[in-house]
Amino acid sequence: MNLFESNTAYLASPRAGAMRRYDPGSRRQTRFWWKTLPLRPLTKMYAAALLLSLLTILGNAPVWAQVDRGTITGTVTDPSEAVLAGVQVMATNSATGATFRGTTNHLGIYSILNLPIGTYAARFTHDGFTALNLANLSLTAAQVLELNTKLQVGSSLETVTVTTAPPLIETETSSLGTTLESRAMTDLPLNVSGGRDASTTLYSTTPTMTGGVYQDHIAGSPEFSKTVLIDGTDGNNGMQGFVFTPGMDALQEVQAQVSGIGVEGAGTGGGVLMYELKSGTNQFHGSAFYFGHNEILDANTWANNYFRAGCAAGDTTCEQTYKRGRDRLGDYGFSAGGPLWKKHTFIFGDYEKYVATDLRQNPIGATVPTSQMLSGDFSELLTMGTNQGPVPDPIWGGSWMNPCTNQPYLYGQIFDPSTWQTATGPFASTNSHCQ
Repeated sequence: MNLFESNTAYLASPRAGAMRRYDPGSRRQTRFWWKTLPLRPLTKMYAAALLLSLLTILGNAPVWAQVDRGTITGTVTDPSEAVLAGVQVMATNSATGATFRGTTNHLGIYSILNLPIGTYAARFTHDGFTALNLANLSLTAAQVLELNTKLQVGSSLETVTVTTAPPLIETETSSLGTTLESRAMTDLPLNVSGGRDASTTLYSTTPTMTGGVYQDHIAGSPEFSKTVLIDGTDGNNGMQGFVFTPGMDALQEVQAQVSGIGVEGAGTGGGVLMYELKSGTNQFHGSAFYFGHNEILDANTWANNYFRAGCAAGDTTCEQTYKRGRDRLGDYGFSAGGPLWKKHTFIFGDYEKYVATDLRQNPIGATVPTSQMLSGDFSELLTMGTNQGPVPDPIWGGSWMNPCTNQPYLYGQIFDPSTWQTATGPFASTNSHCQ
């Protein structure tokens, strides 16, 4: 079949399942064994370009990087400790049902590569030996899990199932660090102020990591030298920084590597932070959350209560000045995921928003610039709005006195801090140490 026949186009569509030959001269369609939709004529050049693009994409597919994926490897032997070749090994993801296969070589060694993080069950089968099932195998990001097994002689129809596998020690790599899984991040206390941040807990629990997400040192490295990976993809952007942290409910795992870093973090000047996002599973699941704070539930400060007690009856300005300031925050969101095609295609999404209002600094912070401020006149800031005359002494009563002039300070007054003399006021210094 000549795919580039003059004035004739052939194209397969995954939606239709057939192929048709379209001849614009005779408007005839010849149906082949798979079906597609009628298409406009494609010239030889367009068809060649399309085919070249498809071949380029497919040709590059096997070399896509999977630096965040795990590996299960090991050796299979018989009861006499002799290695077994040709053992079929199948790893099944407990959440998605996805299966990954491998076979032992003549040395009895197998390796199953590019496994997404999660919990797995491994099955070993060979003719003349009892099948072996190992469940609850936890695989973290970039982990190489060594799983050596021994098959017993017996019928292949018999199966030995181990459901409580012992903790597995990392023996295949020299990487050192800390891994926090989703449940740990949910159960451990997190500071919501400023937004939930999984990396804060990581810095607090990992040896040799000090500081925070901005000014950090990992194993003695300089600041801003770490590498951030999200699902194996570089999250750094040069001078513009790096990804702060994904939404907490979207994280399946967070890992810090501080020593023995693999090739996936070869570009780092210090350590590596790896964020692994959740995936949809064969079951629909989701979450919703809200963390909040409101000044209504707070007590006023001691100083505010003291000064407020001295407010004159009916002095609303004084009352407003020393009441509990508006201090509110909210962190809320949701997540949801499930199957699009069970055991094959999944979807997961997450939304999180943080809002905060803090007007406790001063009354001026509760307003927008006035017309005088917009024109360049900021004198209102000196008088706290409309106050005039002497500044009251909130502790001893009366007016707040200038020790150099023995006169009260005035709202809006500007003075030289080196001499305690007013710069524009009517009082001159009468104290020799203020000269």
